Formats: sequence, C-alpha cells, structure tokens
Amino acid sequence: MNERAVQLNIPEESGWVYVPYSFIGEEVCGRKKPQTALLVESMMYSFSSADGGRVCRQSYADICARLGVCNDTVARSIHLLKACGAVTQDKRGGICAEYRHKAPSRDLNGVEVPDFLLTEALSIRGRKRDGASVVPDTVRPLRPMEAVILCEIRRAQQNGAKEYATSDSRLAKRFSLNKSTVSEYITALLRSGLLFRTQEGRGCNGRYLSKYTVNEKLLRVLRKRKARENKQKQGKAREALFSAGKLTDDERARAAREIAERNAQAAALDARAERERRYAMRRREAEDRAEHYLRIAERDEAFRAAQKAIGRLDIQIARAEVSRLPALEALKAERVKQCAVRAVRLAALHIREEDLHPVWHCQKCNDTGFEIHTGRPCDCDSLPEGGSA
Repeated sequence: MNERAVQLNIPEESGWVYVPYSFIGEEVCGRKKPQTALLVESMMYSFSSADGGRVCRQSYADICARLGVCNDTVARSIHLLKACGAVTQDKRGGICAEYRHKAPSRDLNGVEVPDFLLTEALSIRGRKRDGASVVPDTVRPLRPMEAVILCEIRRAQQNGAKEYATSDSRLAKRFSLNKSTVSEYITALLRSGLLFRTQEGRGCNGRYLSKYTVNEKLLRVLRKRKARENKQKQGKAREALFSAGKLTDDERARAAREIAERNAQAAALDARAERERRYAMRRREAEDRAEHYLRIAERDEAFRAAQKAIGRLDIQIARAEVSRLPALEALKAERVKQCAVRAVRLAALHIREEDLHPVWHCQKCNDTGFEIHTGRPCDCDSLPEGGSA
C-alpha cells in the first residue's frame, strides 16, 4: 500500500486478495485455520515477499475495511499467524507495522478474490414453499469460502471453459470442507444471483456433475459500485486533510482541484435535475389537461362508440390498402361518417379537438428540453415557469 496514503488515511482503490490453495484447510496451533485468519494470511502473502523486497503495511483499519471483519477478529488472526510462525511482524516502521510471510510471493497456486466480494452486502433470497417464505431473505456479504468457491469457478471460465463441471463432494475435497457446508455455500451463491446452475447432477457420489456459470454482469455492477464508493471516500478524506492543513503543497493543489471538480459535478447534477423537474411539471400539466377533457368526452356513449369504430376502421383500411381489397372505398366512407358523429358529439359537449391533445408550453421541443428537429437543447429553458416560446 502507498506509504503516504497510509499516513494520511486515504482509502485505496478496490483490489484483490490472492488465496493459495495450500493455505486452505491448514491446521494452526492444533486446530483448523479459521476463515478470517485465512483471509488475513492471504492478504499478507499477497503484498509481501520472502526476500524482504516487499512488505505488507496494511493497518488494522485497512484490513478491516478490505476484508469486512472487525478489529478484534483481525487482532486474533494476526496473533494466531504469528504463533504458528507463518507471519513475522516488525513495528519499527513508524507509520504502521510491517508484515512478512514466510512463503515466497506468488510462487504458490491459488485464486484471486476481489475484495469487494468480501465487503459488498448482497441480497440472498430465502427458500420459498407453496407461496410462503420458509427462510426469510437476508442481506450480507459473502463468507470467505463462498467468495473463494465463486472465484474458483470464475477462474476456470476465464481460462476458456464455458461451464464449470463439479460436484459438492469434489469441492469439499479440494477446499477441505464438509459436503453439507459446500452445499450451503453453493445455495447461497445461487440465491444471491452471482452463480447460475445450468445443469444439476442427480447421481450419487458425484457421478453426474453439476455445471455452473458466473454472473459476470452482476460482478461488473458490484465492482463499479465499490470503485465509486472508494472514489467518494478518497475525495472526502483529502477534503478533510485539506481543511486540516496536513497535505503538502502538491497534495493541497490536487485536493483543491478534486474538491472544485466534485463541487462542479454536484452543481451540474443539481442543475440538470432541476431542469428535468421543470420540464416534467410542464409535460404533466399539459397531459393532465388533455386527459381531463378525454375523460369527459368518454362519458358520452355516442362519442365512445364512434371513437372505437374509428380505431377499428383504421386497422381495416390499412389491411385493405395492403391487400388492395375492393371494400377500401366503403371503409373510408364509413370512417368519414364516424368522424362526423364524433365531431358532433364533441361540439355538443363544448370540447374542441385540440383539447383532447396536450398543448405544450413550447412547440419547438414539446416540453422535452430538446428541439424536435435538431436534438439540441431548447432555449425555452430560460423562460420563466409557465411561460411559452
């Protein structure tokens, strides 16, 4: 992690954690390694090298933010990793502790897990039976091994496989888990929408394999959302440091530019929203007026019958024109007759034909804000509320 960013507590962009297969299912201090300790160890392995060239300088706050765990959990995990000798800690850095992993960096086979999968809250649908919810919907981030299993399937797809064929037994053996636990994790991934099962294996002992695909579209949405949140946090952090005077001259200039750009974007969005609100009000006013007169006219039975007849005749005339039927002239004459009946009923109701259609404030853009013929922004936006072009 960037040392200056650590010192100033500026959030980093969304990244990933490399989880080696050999770390999964290991025993530490006489018991199976907890999943949170697996993530913490993988993060330190991802950012450090055995020769000391690179070290992991993640603070407790950074680890909590990237892995979605609490401070006490991180402390217990680091204590466990230090006790078993997997990680060494050096507190002489001054900014935050430095961690080194004993394994050579990036020399072990594993899977990359994007950190937004560990922190982004997902809606997991509950199980339903006969229209009633047996298990209620839950909103939570993925568990560590759920994210690892998802990324394992995704890695196979990125290597060219159209689908990932496996069984709960095979996954349980690969990741040192119980078969029931793997089934629970797969069900959660399916109900979250991140995973699709294109074929379900019904055979015993994994004889017939299930096939899975990853919802890449949803992953892109989650990644963009996380990047947007990180960018907002970066801006707020630099703005706070700018106000406190803790930045260098270059950093102050950069922060000032970012603050000005963000304020300009916010002002532009506010202006656009206000402009769209005004046009929406104008359109709604014109449409409500036309709907009011149409409802009055449709209360008249003769008008309603003539209106339906005209609509039916329009369809018949179109078909007759395409097929060149001899009844075309008779249909047109009948339509003229029905239009005359409709006009008589409107006159009796003291309603003009124009009243049944929206009367726009601006005839150039029809109250959309953009000229009908050119598509350019209309200048009627500068008119006062209720004015006409």
